[in-house]
This record gives sequence, C-alpha cells and structure tokens, in this order.
Amino acid sequence: MNNVSIAGNLTRDPELRYTPQGQAVANFSLAVNRSYFNRAGERVEATDFVNANAWGKLAENVAESLRKGNHVVVSGRLQSRQYETEDHSKRTAIDIQAEEVAASLRFATVKVTPSARENGKAQEAAVGRQAPTAEAGQVANLAGASFPGGANNAAPAAAPTAQQPAQQPVPAMATTAQAGPAL
Repeated sequence: MNNVSIAGNLTRDPELRYTPQGQAVANFSLAVNRSYFNRAGERVEATDFVNANAWGKLAENVAESLRKGNHVVVSGRLQSRQYETEDHSKRTAIDIQAEEVAASLRFATVKVTPSARENGKAQEAAVGRQAPTAEAGQVANLAGASFPGGANNAAPAAAPTAQQPAQQPVPAMATTAQAGPAL
C-alpha cells in the first residue's frame, strides 16, 4: 500500500502549469516541522521539506485557494523520479502525488465554496442548498454549558431563521473511547 498523509506549511505559492495536452499540474512544497529528543535527552527541532504535485481540477483549486504559509494537509501516494544535475550527477527525488489537499483547521478557519464542474453537477447540487449562516446574536458560546437532563443530551435547538431552515433533531449516539499505547 502506497498512501501517505502529511501536514505542513506551504513554502511558496503553488505553481500552476499546463501540459502540452492541456492537463493542469500544480507544484508546491511543504515545510514539515518535527521535534524529538536526542540521546542526551535534549529536545531537537527539525524541519523536513517535501515536494508535492496535484493534477487536473485539484491542481487548479490548489493554485486558486492556497498561498505561501498556509497550513495544509496532503494525502496521496509517494512517487520517485530521477533527474540529472548540471554536473551530470544522477539524483533521485521522492514527491507526493496529491489525491486530496485541504487547509488545516488547526490554526485557521476557511469558507468552503464548491467549484464549478464541467458537467455542472456541483452547481446543480449547490442551488437551493445554502450553508447556514449566523448573524450577530444567533450563536452562543456553548463551551462549558450544561443542559437539562445531563451531559449526554443534545443542546436545545435554536429557533429557525430565514437564513437557517428548520432541521430535524439528531439522536444522541453513545461513544466509547479507547486508550492508545503509552508513549
């Protein structure tokens, strides 16, 4: 299995090009920060740089949406390539062929806008279905709030507004947490 997911900061704006056949390709690179403890017990900070490529509509969306410094998550497959330097040395590089690219919501927020597809299905699906929006005073900070009936009950639903249609209540689901291995 050749799958990889990586999160990092874009080191430059994505470069969008087109092949002679008209296929879009976006090249970009990520700076991936990591830390570890060396044998002396000292914390060491290191940065790895990873090149990635996106193709087709994904490439166009990446080039349009992302900029240098954005924290992104890239999922795809590893692919090696060989090239020759100016001094005729042969080198091998490993790139990520991106299948999915997303802005990381760990340090930022995003507004998702469906892109238009050639067959129009994305636009048809979006017509008449607008994401709920909140105006001042409609959203309450629920951190630490308690609700009648205990912690497992859902929060009382707010009254529907013109921008937010009425929604059916979702039944509460029981979840169990499993502890992972101790590190």
